[in-house]
Amino acid sequence: RRNFTSDAVGLENTWPSEGPTQLWSRGLGAGHSSILVNAGRLYTIYRPSTGGDQPEEHLARERVPVDLRSQSGRWAEEEIVVALDASTGQTIWEHRYPASLEGLDVALGVGPHATPLIVGNRLFTTGTNKQFFALAIETGNVLWSHDLVKDFNAPPHYRIMPLFPGYSCSPLAYKDLIIVTGGGPGQAVMAFHQDDGRLVWRSGDFASAPASPILITVQGEDQVVVFASDRIVGLDPSTGTVRWSHPHRRRLDGNISTPVWSEDNLLFMSSAHDGGSRVLEVSSAGVTELWFNNTMRVYYGTVIRLGDYYYGSSGDVGPAFLTAIAARTGEVV
Repeated sequence: RRNFTSDAVGLENTWPSEGPTQLWSRGLGAGHSSILVNAGRLYTIYRPSTGGDQPEEHLARERVPVDLRSQSGRWAEEEIVVALDASTGQTIWEHRYPASLEGLDVALGVGPHATPLIVGNRLFTTGTNKQFFALAIETGNVLWSHDLVKDFNAPPHYRIMPLFPGYSCSPLAYKDLIIVTGGGPGQAVMAFHQDDGRLVWRSGDFASAPASPILITVQGEDQVVVFASDRIVGLDPSTGTVRWSHPHRRRLDGNISTPVWSEDNLLFMSSAHDGGSRVLEVSSAGVTELWFNNTMRVYYGTVIRLGDYYYGSSGDVGPAFLTAIAARTGEVV
């Protein structure tokens, strides 16, 4: 559900004393893409190395030393979508495509940054340079593809002053559409037909941010919510019509953490630095801000809602403390 909660049951409360059994292990490469599990297979995307030793640093600072940017030469100028046998880790199929590092702040990660999406017999993926693929899930064959930069003149990178990270929007399915952020006049958000990739609608003049869109239902009406660079926006997922927009600015223009929607019509969002956290109450008539504070500031992590509280890792780029905040008041408890 894109909110890091699950209906899974039967989970163990403790590990065995000898620990869990490792079935297999294999190397992949760089990337932030999560792994999908489906019908005995695993799917993900990664960037292979060029064969040299890889750096072990996990950067947690706002200002990255220049010498770490040399890691771009350690990674190939391509990305790989891979299907693995879940029981053995063996490759079932691969789809490789060019993925340039030119113009990127690679110390933030060389990519890919987005998690694929399975819809029926298709696997939808997005790459660091805004490459968009629909692949046959059984074979990896390309059913259709778009280069959002070349095909639609979208800007090649996000702009998070003073940095330029790679594209990180995970595709979102709605009925027979697949929705992604784009960029450029009138096309902040774009929807394509799942069958053949034809453009169905494009909408919005706001600047995109690294956060992926989510789907919510407001009083029986579906909306797609996009956390943009300086605001959060609700759109009609069938037409792209903007239903509402509310400011949420942060000093470095990069809203990253996924917003959290709850059945009581509350929408939570948070970002680092001076972005802070806020909750909107969304109705068919629009949005009302319930509260804002700059006490809880979530940079990259995902927040979850459990009962009357939101839980997340708050602390910008320094120590980030697990924090609980009251959903309706914003009180840090």
